[in-house]
Amino acid sequence: NAQSPTLDLEIGSAPSGATVGATVGVPISIVSDTLQPSALLFFLEFDEMSLRFDDVLAGPAVPENKILDFRLLDGGDGGMATVSMIVFGLDQVTIPDGVVFILRFEILDMGDNGIIPLTAIDASATTAGSNIQEIQVNASDGAIDLTCNVLALPTNVQASSDRTDGVRITWAAVE
Repeated sequence: NAQSPTLDLEIGSAPSGATVGATVGVPISIVSDTLQPSALLFFLEFDEMSLRFDDVLAGPAVPENKILDFRLLDGGDGGMATVSMIVFGLDQVTIPDGVVFILRFEILDMGDNGIIPLTAIDASATTAGSNIQEIQVNASDGAIDLTCNVLALPTNVQASSDRTDGVRITWAAVE
């Protein structure tokens, strides 16, 4: 009994440097060497204390003739909320690998240690053609990472702290 091929759906990262009050786009991508669905449905859960849902945009992988629809489910109470997204069409055109959805959120809170989880709840996809088949989808969880990678100050740089007119920065040449 051969295992059916699967399609991977990956939650990407928001651009680095995002802060509280900013609106960010989180890409969701199809990753598959062989499978190209004709329709795709995806459910994602997030914490409304950290994020305010704004919008879902079609990513560049979505063909022009496809229809994008989305709904905010179980939201509005300040707890966990779910967004459902679907791309479909009354045609045989398939969706290639690449970004399919771009979820837009306003950041309300830094989350736990600067990480705001995005949880894949469920996903399904179907093939094109007269004999439509369901495609198994593996959807991975993701997160919005607001942590900042601070680089260490080079050892040959000195900053003064005893001045009243500002900070004086000096450095020694590296030999």
